[in-house]
Amino acid sequence: MAATCRRTAYIGIASLLTPWVQGPRLASIARHLAAVLLGFSIQAHDGASREELQQTAEDIAQSFATF
Repeated sequence: MAATCRRTAYIGIASLLTPWVQGPRLASIARHLAAVLLGFSIQAHDGASREELQQTAEDIAQSFATF
């Protein structure tokens, strides 16, 4: 089940990125984003506060500004 969720996230992210990223970089970035999003989901599930999740989202967005 978890593997299916990861694969679905990866495929969805990769399809959204294809207008901007191609080749091996697409797979790498899609895997990275899928891991980040699934980790974010786990934090929410485990009771992270809204403020903690907001700060995490801002940190994630800032880290991708360098791509």
